[in-house]
This record gives sequence, structure tokens and C-alpha cells, in this order.
Amino acid sequence: QDATAREIGHHSRPMHRPGFAAIGAMRGPLRILLIGWGFGLDLFLLCALPCINVAVGIAVRDQVCPWMAGVPAFSVAHRQFMLCNLSFGIARGLGGVFMDETGAYCIAMLSYLAEAIVVVMEWRLHGVDQALPATALLFATLVAMLLCLSTAPKTKTQ
Repeated sequence: QDATAREIGHHSRPMHRPGFAAIGAMRGPLRILLIGWGFGLDLFLLCALPCINVAVGIAVRDQVCPWMAGVPAFSVAHRQFMLCNLSFGIARGLGGVFMDETGAYCIAMLSYLAEAIVVVMEWRLHGVDQALPATALLFATLVAMLLCLSTAPKTKTQ
């Protein structure tokens, strides 16, 4: 243990798995992704913007989430959509803020898994063209989250 780790009561050990050292370098970009996606996309664009300017908010929603195109503003379906994105946004945004805690990784990762399940159900019910880019993005993000979770430095509070 180094002196700093002993002073703050943490036991630190380096990652010994070859090839995984680069994953640790993704922490900064991953933090930006979680905060931007959670607070920016989910909370602001999909939840707050329709409350600020209905026409702009619905236009953005229809472009970002084509399965919601044509759903009237603030209908039951739209309010449920906003509630889901509010939950996703909180989980992702706080996952980025509290990135150094393993629990934050789990919460953020589970929010992507929940969204993937919801999106797949919507696509099956309503059929959405050109769904591959969104699917690939969800899959890539989930894999990145799992890799970061599995390689997070272990700390032990004394």
C-alpha cells in the first residue's frame, strides 16, 4: 500500500489482467457519455423540452424515438414515455456523477438494459425502419458498461 491509500483507509491494487488497462482510460469519456445522455438527452430533450416548447419538444422526440411519432403531446402514452426517460436519465446521469462507486455502474448499466428491453418491445409492436443504428448503440454502450464494471479498481474501506 502506498502512504496515500493508507491515510484515507483504502487498499488499492492495480489491475493485473493484460489488455484491460485501456478500459480504465475509458472512464473519462464514459463519464461524459453518461452525464450527457442521462441529463442532456433523457432529462432535458425528452422530458423538459416538451414542457418548455411543445412543438419543438415533440419534433425532437419524434426524430430521436421514431416509434413515438404521431403520439399526441402529453397523452397517456407520452406521459409514460416521459416517466421512463426521467428514470433512465436520473440513473444514467447519477451513474456518471458517482462513477467511482461500483453501485453507480450497476444502476447505469441496468438502465440501458431496461431501455433496450422497452425499445425492442416497441419495435416489435409498431415496427420501426432503420432500427439497426439505435440497436448497435445500445449494445455497444451496454458492453462498455459491463467491461468498465468488470475492471473497476477494487477498494476496501477499513
